[in-house]
Amino acid sequence: MKIREETLPLFKPSIGDEEINEVVSTLKSGWLTTGPKTKKFEDDFSKYTGAKHSIGVMNCTVVLVMSLAASKIASGSEVITTPLTWCATANVIEHSNLKAVFADVDKKTGCIDPNEIGKRISEKTKAVIPVHFAGQPCDIDPIMEIAEKHDLDVIEDAAHAVGASYKNRKIGAIGRFTCFSFYGNKNLTTGQGGMITANNEEDAKLLRIMRMYGLQEGAEDRYDEKTIKHYLVQFPGYNFRMFDLQAAIGIHQLKKIDKLNAKRKEIMRIYDKAFSGMDCISTFEVKDYTTSHGMHLYSILVDIDNLKISRDGFINELRSRNIGTGIHYDALHMHPYYKNKYKFKKGDFPNAEYISDRTISLPFFPSMTEEEISYVIAAVKEIIGKYRK
Repeated sequence: MKIREETLPLFKPSIGDEEINEVVSTLKSGWLTTGPKTKKFEDDFSKYTGAKHSIGVMNCTVVLVMSLAASKIASGSEVITTPLTWCATANVIEHSNLKAVFADVDKKTGCIDPNEIGKRISEKTKAVIPVHFAGQPCDIDPIMEIAEKHDLDVIEDAAHAVGASYKNRKIGAIGRFTCFSFYGNKNLTTGQGGMITANNEEDAKLLRIMRMYGLQEGAEDRYDEKTIKHYLVQFPGYNFRMFDLQAAIGIHQLKKIDKLNAKRKEIMRIYDKAFSGMDCISTFEVKDYTTSHGMHLYSILVDIDNLKISRDGFINELRSRNIGTGIHYDALHMHPYYKNKYKFKKGDFPNAEYISDRTISLPFFPSMTEEEISYVIAAVKEIIGKYRK
């Protein structure tokens, strides 16, 4: 096949004139920090997800930090999560003076397995952080049942799942806390940024104070020309605020998200058709409970047992053809920190390891052309033909 001259990226954001004009308008307004556009974005996000409250912050990592802090979990307690996730999910548990406990995933979906959660519960377990992997919701109902039985908090990591729904319920409107990411490679981006949804008034009030140093009033309240308001610290909080320059982008990204995800769905359909039945390739299963897929990633699993090449070798072949790729993810329990601290070894979480050794994320973004999609498919087929045993 003829090699492309330019690299086809793994992801390309869909930014239009609406976002650009809104950012320019914000710059001209003189209000760049947390203000009216952040408030509008939060209100719009609540309407979209069906959540009672949405609180904008600087990124998804701090959303997880705030969720654990708001849950008021005692130091030294255990929090169960998946080893198949970005490191932030587990890192925040460790930073919160808690212990990260891993539970294996469903081999067919990459999402945490509720049965494995049940096996990992101890007297010290106080919360579960399930990750809606690649845009597909976890099987939330049995997770919630386990949590209720053992009096556990559930903090949903929905970094991949804007627009996803579980049994006709939007992700963001189900649990106590749901954490979203608007990083540059996400379906809805603000460059950086994150959102936490809460469905309890007291939780929302606490989170808003927490993100603003622990102050009762925000800057937009204190700088009212008609009144003087002294800042009063309720408790030691953080400076975790989203700012209006981010929200200016998010307002219009949110308006487009369903349209953009529809384009992703069409690309997913083409990929699925091409790879269905192809030897040495498999894809993740979409469960019936997934009434709307977030479609953040499109990953294939390469059958390294029947190829004369490793997964990394396969990636190098794709990159030699100027195709951008990703690995989602190298299982966390095999990373030096977690492996050394908790004495993990190969075989502890076999399903996560199986995926970790075989997964490759392919270019997947709304503006992909038919020619670009066909090029990726042809490259995968060519590499399989070259290295098939």
